[in-house]
Amino acid sequence: SLITMIVVFIGTNLYYYTLDESLMSHMYGFSLLSISLFSIKSYLIKKKFIYFLLLATSISIAISIRPTNALYIFIIFLFDIGKWEDIKKKIIALATPKNIICAISILFIILLPQIIYWKFAFGKYILWTYQGEGFINWHNPKFGLVWFAPQSGLFIYTPILSIPLIYALIMLIKRIPNGAIVLISFIIVSYMCAACSTPTFGPCNFGKRAMVEYLPIFMFPYALLLQSYKNFSPFMKYFITISSSILILYNLVLFTNFNTCFHGDFWEWDKFWNFFI
Repeated sequence: SLITMIVVFIGTNLYYYTLDESLMSHMYGFSLLSISLFSIKSYLIKKKFIYFLLLATSISIAISIRPTNALYIFIIFLFDIGKWEDIKKKIIALATPKNIICAISILFIILLPQIIYWKFAFGKYILWTYQGEGFINWHNPKFGLVWFAPQSGLFIYTPILSIPLIYALIMLIKRIPNGAIVLISFIIVSYMCAACSTPTFGPCNFGKRAMVEYLPIFMFPYALLLQSYKNFSPFMKYFITISSSILILYNLVLFTNFNTCFHGDFWEWDKFWNFFI
């Protein structure tokens, strides 16, 4: 767990959005998803209501920060689902009248100050704050830009993410729990970015910043990979260790040389390599 947390921090763009862009919402979304995963697991095991309060509060704050973070509900509900019976058990455990009333009340209380402010400032209780933006590319998603463009492409700036995603595919093939939800979540978040009116989210991004809040779920297979480390062949041990070290170093070098914005075209590789070198 400790190694995974270190790798997540210094090996991904969480590092950049914690140290350089802490006024943006992404690292807080990362924390809230982590808290949500922890609290639902604790609630289902220990049956203590305090963990459900923590779960409802963390999700409500996440939704108030970014409405698209409602996806957290889908992720945490399907996490640890290995068979259909698990879904029924989770519904019975979570969807009690007390829990439903509590969750709605917490969401209302947390959203209320924002709603009051909108009414005071703009004369509306509900306001669409992304004026001029939307999912206009829903029928023609730009996955290439999201994943591989020199301007904020996910795998160009955070290549270590490829390791847990490949292992998630192996988990899916071997029917290991949570492999499917990791891949489905990644595809959904990627589609949301690719369908956006600005798939690169502008030139001033260190990687795909909208992915940062979902790193707790995307990097989960990496922890499982390390858990099985002792059972691997010497070749696989060296491969995982060396590749992870190189990709972490790559991230740190890129972070050191990155000057806040990529002043170039989406696919201008020369400019990317110039500031990297």
